[in-house]
Amino acid sequence: LFALSPSRSMPLVVVTGLPTTGKTRRSEELRDFLQAQGHEVSLVNEESLYQDRNRNYASVVNEKNARGELKSAVQRLLDTKRVVIADSMNFIKGFRYELFCVAKEVGTTMCTVFCDESVATARNWNQECQHYAEEVFDDLAEVRPLWLPVL
Repeated sequence: LFALSPSRSMPLVVVTGLPTTGKTRRSEELRDFLQAQGHEVSLVNEESLYQDRNRNYASVVNEKNARGELKSAVQRLLDTKRVVIADSMNFIKGFRYELFCVAKEVGTTMCTVFCDESVATARNWNQECQHYAEEVFDDLAEVRPLWLPVL
């Protein structure tokens, strides 16, 4: 990823992990690093789409709609001249595969960044920053096996 040149196609970077494990921080650091190297970078996340995290994960319907908005934004932005960072939960393997197919359709590559941390540590960080309501965090933490990367 760090050896990108202007003549090569730019990747889609999908960031995944439990809530409050540093996905957004790492996404912003990666964006800043790549921009400093002269690359065009777009960061797509709940904030850039003006979404409310707690509302997104309060129901299955809201979550599905949020994923649809994220995918649409990635499709609009993705081309061979920029890096697109999809910073969201992205915990459903099938959704990550859909994003992979979007990248292939455009003729670019995709990588997945898995931000790993224990549920206990993530819960402590969430209590400090209060990004997610406690019941929303608990529901999302219950799907822990889905977060494991597919090798």
